Amino acid sequence: MRTASSDWRQINGKLAGWIAVTGMEGFAKTRSPLYQFTLLTLRAVDGCLIRFIDRFRVITRWIVATANKHAKTALT
Repeated sequence: MRTASSDWRQINGKLAGWIAVTGMEGFAKTRSPLYQFTLLTLRAVDGCLIRFIDRFRVITRWIVATANKHAKTALT
């Protein structure tokens, strides 16, 4: 049984409106824990990103140290 836009007072229209309101109420109740999970996830990603950058620093220092050794022997 379908309803037209003018028949929103019928059962199907009320049922659809009730489902929409219930969905929004459920979202409002779970909004703060989802917000906290987002912060925890971002903090975890930041930690991994910092470790990843630190590894690049070590590799860069190693390459620079190796490059300097080879440059000195090539010039002499």
